[in-house]
Amino acid sequence: MTPNLNSLFSSQIVEFSHPPFLLLTLVRFFRNRLTFNALTDTQVNGCFLAQPFPGGLVAPTASGYGGHSPLYATDNPKSQRKKKMEQQTKSTVPRWYWVIAALALLWNLLGCFFLGIELFAQEQMMQAMTEPQKEWARSIPDWIYFVYGVAVLTGVAGSIGLFLRKSWATLMFAISLVAVIVQMVYTMIIGGGLQAMGPSGLVMPALVIAIAAALLWFSRFARRRIGVAT
Repeated sequence: MTPNLNSLFSSQIVEFSHPPFLLLTLVRFFRNRLTFNALTDTQVNGCFLAQPFPGGLVAPTASGYGGHSPLYATDNPKSQRKKKMEQQTKSTVPRWYWVIAALALLWNLLGCFFLGIELFAQEQMMQAMTEPQKEWARSIPDWIYFVYGVAVLTGVAGSIGLFLRKSWATLMFAISLVAVIVQMVYTMIIGGGLQAMGPSGLVMPALVIAIAAALLWFSRFARRRIGVAT
């Protein structure tokens, strides 16, 4: 007996158009789609992790459907590569780099402290000095203290730049070194500090210049060896 194709086709249409069947079909479709997106997300170097829902369903992350949906995509491939390179560079920064950056910051903050003493408590600081040394200290012009301030403030800025791994840290240390040299040459040689303090008075100026030069060299070395953030 030959089946009636029209009646069979009509019965299939009725079955497919039945509301429970349509609902079940939609649930299966979206469940498969979400599961596929979760597998796609977890394959991108672990950058996108799926969030499980009760019942076995998987929700897509904020990165979108596998990074392909324009409605949910937040990072383009270029920015993802840049972030990955920054994370790899940051993970390769040795511990001694942060130690030197911390010591540089402490050293320059100490310079700011002594600048404040010379500006606001100079007379108390000169109590242990001899009369020629006091006369020499009082004869230092005001612009030298301005240069002093530039030296320590740019040193602090350069130290912060080391922590942030910025390229402008080298420029800050270069300005600090120039300011230190100008300050020390004037106060010890031109201003008569060597005659007032004696040869022992050269120890601290030489140390300050050496540390400023070392920090400039270190910032350049770290920039070539480790790299910068921007």
